Amino acid sequence: MLAGDLIRHQKRLRPNAVAMTYAGKEYTYAQMDERVNRAANALHDLGIRKGERVAILSQNCNQYVELYFANGKIGSVTVPLNYRLTPAELEFIINNSEAVALIVADDFVAAIAQIKHLLPNIRHTICIGGSHQGYKEYEEMIAGASPAE
Repeated sequence: MLAGDLIRHQKRLRPNAVAMTYAGKEYTYAQMDERVNRAANALHDLGIRKGERVAILSQNCNQYVELYFANGKIGSVTVPLNYRLTPAELEFIINNSEAVALIVADDFVAAIAQIKHLLPNIRHTICIGGSHQGYKEYEEMIAGASPAE
C-alpha cells in the first residue's frame, strides 16, 4: 500500500471516524479523502507529474497532511522544509531537490521573498493561509479542483 492509498482505504473501512483534528476542527476519513483528492487534482492540473518534487514550508497543519497524501496519490515527492532554517539554507535545499512547486504557509512568505528569484526550477508557488501576489491560495485552489479519485 502506498501513502496515497492510506486515506482512501480508511475511508472505505470507516468513513465517519475522525481521521485528524487540527485547531479544534475534526476531519473524518471521508472529508479528508475528499480534500486530499482535491489537492491531488489541483497539483496535477498545474502540471505536476510523477517523480517531480513539491517543497512544503509550513508548521504542522491539516493542509500539510493533505498535501503529503495528495503527492502520494499523484506520485510526486514531498520535500519537507524545516521552517527554522535560514533563507540561504532553504534556497540550497529547494534547488538541490529540484522542486518544481513550492507551498508556503503565510508565516514564511517573507522568508521566501528573499530567495524566490534564486529558485529557477519553481514553476508554481502556493500559499497556505494567506493571499499574496505571485502565489495561488491553497483553499481557493482545492475548492476549484475535482474531488474525484
